[in-house]
Parts: sequence; C-alpha cells; structure tokens
Amino acid sequence: MVRVEYKLDGKEYEEDIIGAKESLKIPVRGMLQTFTNDNWSLSFLTAMRAEKGKLDASSKAFRTMLSSIKLDEKWFNRYVQIVGLLIKAQMQSIHAAGELSKLLAQTSDEISAERSKLYQGSQDSYDRVSETFGDYMRDIDRYKDADGSVVELPSGYKNAWVNGLGDYVVSDTLDYNPNIGSNQHWQELQRK
Repeated sequence: MVRVEYKLDGKEYEEDIIGAKESLKIPVRGMLQTFTNDNWSLSFLTAMRAEKGKLDASSKAFRTMLSSIKLDEKWFNRYVQIVGLLIKAQMQSIHAAGELSKLLAQTSDEISAERSKLYQGSQDSYDRVSETFGDYMRDIDRYKDADGSVVELPSGYKNAWVNGLGDYVVSDTLDYNPNIGSNQHWQELQRK
C-alpha cells in the first residue's frame, strides 16, 4: 500500500494505492534446451481517494467495498486462457507450430493444474491483503484461543490472556501474569 497526496483542479487529495504482484512461470522447450518464461503483473490494484484529511474517515466504506470483491472462477479461467493464447502466439513466432502443439499436448494437465493453483493462490492473496488491511484500519490484532478459534483484540499490546469465563486481558508488560493473585485460571493467547 502506498499513500500519495496531490492537487487536482485546485483541490488537495489523498489516495491509497493497494496491489499484489503475481507471477506465472511457463516452461518452453526450444530446439536445444528448455527455458522458462516468467510473466508477472500487478493485480488486485485498488485505489481509494478522498479530499485531504478525509481519507481515513472514509476508510470503513472503502474497506467494505474492498472486502466484498470476489473473483469469479469461470471468468478468471477464461482470462488465463486468453493470456495463455497471447503467450502461445509469441512462442509460435519463435518455434515451429508443430513443436508448440506437441508441447501443449504434453503439458495440458500441468497447465490446468497450474491455473487452478494460480487461481487459489490469488484468492488466498486477496483474502490476506483484505484481512491485513482491515485489521490495520480497525486497529486490531488476531489471537488464537486454546480451542483454535480466532479472537480479535485491540492492537499494540505485547500479550493477551483469557479465562474460563471468556474474559480477556491485554498487557504491555512482557512478564505480566494475571494468574498471580487471582482465583481464576488465565491462559496466554498466541498471536495469529
């Protein structure tokens, strides 16, 4: 994420630009050796703009819009197929059409698996970006409870504890232990 400030039509603006880098490696067999085309791009590019001083106040609405984005798998597979066709056209200018057809026939299962892997990786990346950005904007940290559930608590503390009643305690002191002098059993939470 990058925040920029600028003037447009005499007004001052702030804008947050958020994105993720994606890479697709495609093996290409040449006449003498195999080499790899590494195609990368910036995706999930999002920008949020408001008049200077108003961007942070608008972040909740922007965060809602950002977290509601869901990539359609059918559309994404068609997109990847089109990109693959463009790459194929480049390779045909280098290699004979027969050699390329043979390579594609041998690797079609691998390409399909890579597409699914790329799609899932993109979804995971989008989820992480959205969750991290949302946590930052909401000023929270996530902790894992003993039963594996995730708990959201205010950020900026060094440790957090929970008791059997579901009460939580956060502390800035590393050696703080709420079990000392308490009749409750407190268990330390692990940061997610």
